Amino acid sequence: MQHTDPTAAVAPSTYRLGNLLASRWFPIGLVFASLLIAVRPVYHLTVRTVSQWQAERLWRERPRDQQLVFSGDPVAWLRHTASGLDTLVLLDGSEENLNRFPCWSMAGALPGQRGLKIILGHRDAHFRELGQIGHGDTLDLQTHSAAMRYVVDNIEIIDKENLGDHLMAAQDRNAVVLVTCYPFTYTGPAPQRYLIWLSPQNEPLV
Repeated sequence: MQHTDPTAAVAPSTYRLGNLLASRWFPIGLVFASLLIAVRPVYHLTVRTVSQWQAERLWRERPRDQQLVFSGDPVAWLRHTASGLDTLVLLDGSEENLNRFPCWSMAGALPGQRGLKIILGHRDAHFRELGQIGHGDTLDLQTHSAAMRYVVDNIEIIDKENLGDHLMAAQDRNAVVLVTCYPFTYTGPAPQRYLIWLSPQNEPLV
């Protein structure tokens, strides 16, 4: 009678898995992975706390009578209490500025001017709360010259290549539009843009 090796049918990968489980490094690896999982929320909370502290300091120390503003200057503060959106807004949506805070785009009207005002932000940073804002919600927007309350009257999702034309065709030229990438959980460059349209509830214009 021919005898066969009972281990012959076991795949090499199974042996490697067994060796890994038996290795003295396996428990250490588990501990290290657990620490990473536990520390990550604390890290993100710390980063966000420091960022918020920096934002409040920049806004508090801004020149109150400044006539000229430049790229990267603090020009507004945007707040939606229910979602936790509470952030500084810088002038000029350059990548460097957007990596710090949301930005007031120079492609639209500037603070104090009539016309469509565009505020940009990253979906995985300061504009992560935009998905929690709904129709009829109110947001507060404070600039150097005025504090205004706005109401959400429309939310749109459009392809990113259509964004420029879509904004140019906007009917309400005194609106404020918040723009971020979409889907919110997309990995890599997102194919769409999420727009929240705000109309002023009262004068003066920002």
